[in-house]
Amino acid sequence: MSENANDVSEDVYSIFKRASASDSMGNLAPVNKTDLDSDKIRSPAMNSSVSSSQLVDPQCYFQAESQAREYFETLEDIANKNDFLAKLSQDYQQWKKHNRTSIKHNSLSHQIIRGNNETLEDSSSLDTYSVDVNSWSFLKKLHAERNLKHYLTKSIRYIFMRDLGLSLADKTTQKNIEQLVTKLNGWIKNNVSNSSGSGSEPDSGVDFSDKLLYEKARQYGVEQSYCWLMAKLALVQQNMPEGVNATQGSRKLVKIIAGVVLHQLMAMPEQLTDKEKSQKVERAIQLGYCYGLTYPFIDDLQDSAMTLSSNEQTLFNNAIRESLLSGTVVDCPEFSEKNKATMQFVYTELKQAFELIKQHLPDSQSTRFFQQAYIFFEAQNIDRARQLSDENISASDLFMPIILKSSGCRQVAKDIVSDSNDSDFSFRTFCFGIYNQFNDDIKDIFDDIKEKAVTPYSYHLHKQNHSISDNSANPYRIYWSVVFYLIHEVYGNEPQAKSLLLERSINAHRSLRQSIGEQSYDHLRQQLLSTGDFAFDQMFHQLVVESENVAWFDKFVSTQVTNYFQQSQQASADFKHEYQSIQNTINKHLGVTLSSFQQRTKSLHNGYSLTRAANYSLSAGGKRLRGVLAYVTGVYRYGLEFEQIKPVFRLIEYMHTASIIFDDKPSQDNSDLRRGSASLHKHLQCEASAELTGISLMMKAVEVQSSIPDVPQSNILQSLQYSARVTQAICDGQLMDLKCDPSTASIEQLETLCFLKTGLAIEASLLIPAILAGENDIQKSKLKEFARHLGLAFQIKDDLLDATGNEQQLGKPLNQDSQQNKATFVTCLGVEGASTRMFHHYYRALDLLDSFPEMRAFMSQVSNYVIYRDS
Repeated sequence: MSENANDVSEDVYSIFKRASASDSMGNLAPVNKTDLDSDKIRSPAMNSSVSSSQLVDPQCYFQAESQAREYFETLEDIANKNDFLAKLSQDYQQWKKHNRTSIKHNSLSHQIIRGNNETLEDSSSLDTYSVDVNSWSFLKKLHAERNLKHYLTKSIRYIFMRDLGLSLADKTTQKNIEQLVTKLNGWIKNNVSNSSGSGSEPDSGVDFSDKLLYEKARQYGVEQSYCWLMAKLALVQQNMPEGVNATQGSRKLVKIIAGVVLHQLMAMPEQLTDKEKSQKVERAIQLGYCYGLTYPFIDDLQDSAMTLSSNEQTLFNNAIRESLLSGTVVDCPEFSEKNKATMQFVYTELKQAFELIKQHLPDSQSTRFFQQAYIFFEAQNIDRARQLSDENISASDLFMPIILKSSGCRQVAKDIVSDSNDSDFSFRTFCFGIYNQFNDDIKDIFDDIKEKAVTPYSYHLHKQNHSISDNSANPYRIYWSVVFYLIHEVYGNEPQAKSLLLERSINAHRSLRQSIGEQSYDHLRQQLLSTGDFAFDQMFHQLVVESENVAWFDKFVSTQVTNYFQQSQQASADFKHEYQSIQNTINKHLGVTLSSFQQRTKSLHNGYSLTRAANYSLSAGGKRLRGVLAYVTGVYRYGLEFEQIKPVFRLIEYMHTASIIFDDKPSQDNSDLRRGSASLHKHLQCEASAELTGISLMMKAVEVQSSIPDVPQSNILQSLQYSARVTQAICDGQLMDLKCDPSTASIEQLETLCFLKTGLAIEASLLIPAILAGENDIQKSKLKEFARHLGLAFQIKDDLLDATGNEQQLGKPLNQDSQQNKATFVTCLGVEGASTRMFHHYYRALDLLDSFPEMRAFMSQVSNYVIYRDS
């Protein structure tokens, strides 16, 4: 390290200046491989030259490694001196004077976090909070104590510094931060002020859901991309490889998307029109997904030892490497039968993502993206291959891949939306990454040891515990050298940046102390968290013990996103179990038996009857959605007994089965398959017999509906009248469908006929139980409106599946609508337009469920199922 601190900064910063001047991709000058250690874990591709089929030169990793080596040597030089800790001690003393609200002696901050009537008896009581700092209740308290804006300002500044690589000294950055804080502050104040919660519950009555995001997307003109994204996220969750944490994988994916969109917003020229701005944000959403997909489907998948065999991991790793180098996803390798379907989905999504990136980005920008992604990928590979039992990993070899991977993700996030080559951004991002990684490693130290993951901390601790000689740099001193270098060189001692870095370091240690307890933390301090400078260590420990204000908005958002995915997955699992139970009950009671009259004449049927034909269609499977809706409405909402609801779900399923028998006929949809089996007219080899079976089932529905026990006869009669009208209207809808000219059909016409065809059957499932229970007209109107929107969403999803689904999963041929020249939402709006329209009806349906609290949870999941199903 140079004696002059400015010279030290120039040593590393000059690399980025040279990179900017070298070429449009920001590459460094070529590095001689012989100058680098040869015992590193490298892939064969890294030692080869670029071929004509490759987009990326594998030598770029060596160039990036040279940057990392020089940065680490700078940090090591700082760590080998003692004066930097003395300087950091002075920084903390100054910070303590100017940040009294973060120390326990300040009564206001104490009240905000611990409650107005509590006092501190000793330091141990600091680990117990009356309010979860990552809950809406905490934000409500901050608002009440007039500290919300300070909390947001601090947090947004840190996000701009960490995630966007911006300088807080920049006037434009300051303006953008102030504008964002003002918007967030107003939005949070409005929500917590209007919430019905008492403040003691984590959510405090605030609805932080995808519905809220949908409304924001509509407000900013990016509704179509938002709907595209929600459909993609649902697919990813449904097909997450076994062994990959679905919650964390989804959280990382969303975090990357948010980062890319934030980069796009900050880079948006003010002179653009609203439409142009919306187009750029929509593009950022799609590109963010394409990049973020690599986390659950590449990084997490490789980290998981449960998913792929050793041989499969090697095949997968080589395939991804070649795909990144060529910019095109290579053919999917052969996987075991257990993993074949999942990995085929992974490859399909990655292929589409790569193609979308190349489609949206100029050649130079897409090349830079794949280059940065390749560097990140190889750094992860090298880091992942480390073993705690490897006794001879040098400090530089240990740190270089960590430096590259920790900075690479944010560099890629910017590169994917910006074609500018900003050396200042690259310098700040490159230097900052390891600080963020170090803080995460502090909090995760015991998990890393348990999983035998190699980090500077776990490796150092492993050597200590096994009495292995360790002459490498103390990782904890390296950590503080990073803090020093960022404060005094990267950010030029800028007061806001300094304060944030110092406080965030306290927060990382405090989080660890709270999670493992004081005794374990004190033991870890002696083993690992020691710089060797007793005065500095004691000073910092006291700050960790005393500091109160450890809440950050980015942590709050991360917690909310994690909770959302966890709760969604649990609710989905509970729903599937509940749905299947009701479905099994319905299937058990659907069979049609011969009536007394049919018994007397069965000898005339030559071994076959309409009853047998009806049971063939009824037993062919199916979702039983309409029957389930009737069951839940009758039992959950109106408390009907089983013997009262049984005729209802039977009549609903009989009517629905009759309708699809007619639909499949050659004169209508002309479908040979239904639910994976021959349609009834094909099975019977007789269209007339199929028609008669349908009529027989309709009459059977009337029979069971007229004999519902313990219900007022007037209600039964009213339900029969309603059913008759609905049946006639459904027939009108089918006729409209057959006569509709796709070249002239409007969306209004299409929605009308689809409501008659599909929505009315769903309406009947809800209305018949309501009529039997004597429901009032206002509530029946709301049930009708809910059914209308759910039915239209269902029909649009059917149209989408016909155009883009999987024939094997659907159990019938694809593209039947287009072959018959029928008007559909896809033919009228296109796939993306139809999807957007489906989400419009989906969210309208969800809004109406607030009127039915008894069945809101189940019906919300039904709505999810309708739009996210694959058959």
